[in-house]
Amino acid sequence: MGDDQRARCGQDRDHGESRHHREKIRLALLEEYRLTLKSDAKAGTTLTHQSSASIGRRSVHRYEASRDEILQWADCAMYEAKQAGRNFIRFHDGGQRG
Repeated sequence: MGDDQRARCGQDRDHGESRHHREKIRLALLEEYRLTLKSDAKAGTTLTHQSSASIGRRSVHRYEASRDEILQWADCAMYEAKQAGRNFIRFHDGGQRG
């Protein structure tokens, strides 16, 4: 399976709550699930699959940067998470440039 990227932009009113939601997503993706592949000619084959997430995050204050810059910073943090071995959460600290 290939990599998919998703972006979410919004206000985090509570940093602890935001961290909790990211961790909840990361852990939920680790749960194994079954995929049934069906064909017309034979019975379905069931596979067990497990996913992981590399999550990058960048907090910004209103009007701090353009939308493209914010997404670029979050993207840099996500790739740092992947380089750490996948299934990690990384934060862009504002000093990084990518």
